[in-house]
Amino acid sequence: MNAALRLVLFVILAIGCVAAYVRSALRNETGRRRLLPLLRRLMRVINPGVVRAVQRGQSSFGVVRNIGRRSGITYETPVDVARTSEGVLISLPYGPQTNWCRNVLAADHCTLMFDGEEMALTAPQVLLPPDAEALLPTEKLRQWRGEGIAHYLSLKYAAKVEAEAPSLIPSAASA
Repeated sequence: MNAALRLVLFVILAIGCVAAYVRSALRNETGRRRLLPLLRRLMRVINPGVVRAVQRGQSSFGVVRNIGRRSGITYETPVDVARTSEGVLISLPYGPQTNWCRNVLAADHCTLMFDGEEMALTAPQVLLPPDAEALLPTEKLRQWRGEGIAHYLSLKYAAKVEAEAPSLIPSAASA
């Protein structure tokens, strides 16, 4: 066997091993966290396109808008969302220690663009599968179980504060 053929076989074998490792690492949160430093570069390229697609209503994802706890900069992060009766559940494929999740937990609120609607959310809470799965629709439950999601972020709709309408009845002070 000549050297060129051996090199080609070695490269094919190396690519196959890397692909198998990445595929197995993406099956659970721990593996995804290990790949996160490499994936961040890819996400910087992909995420702006996903954000634009959500804004145009062309994506089933949502976009969390939060303020950095140290920098004060506003960040937009694409997320996979499911509605609940009191708010939303967001899957945390990389766990609750991601910067955007820590920012939301520290601020105790965020906004979410989802289904063409911008909603104010509050009371963030990290949930484990037994607590979250009771709140999920069957289709999302199957999807997120298949993806090996181990943590969820629960957020509740913020109470809407409506401006007080001026009273049409004259008060005693003005009479």
